[in-house]
Amino acid sequence: MSENEFNKDTVKKVLNLARLEAPEDSLDTLTNELKSILGYMEDLNSADVSNVQAMSHVQEASNVFREDVSVTFENREDILKNTPDRSGDFIRVPIIIEG
Repeated sequence: MSENEFNKDTVKKVLNLARLEAPEDSLDTLTNELKSILGYMEDLNSADVSNVQAMSHVQEASNVFREDVSVTFENREDILKNTPDRSGDFIRVPIIIEG
């Protein structure tokens, strides 16, 4: 997206997608700040990184997670008694997908 295509309508759309709200009088400031950020990103995109080795993490660390092991619980009711909402033997969660 070029800077010319980035306007208040684009900012409104981004705010909507991020489920954020901003006062109408701050849209000019937000538009200019986001244009500045996008301009900086364009500068970074033009940097020569051909001699830089790719890495997956900035620290040299190995996987420190425990092994994922399935465990069988004897009393399902003990687990489900701490859930905020349930339907029978299932935990009920709010729907977050919109049409």
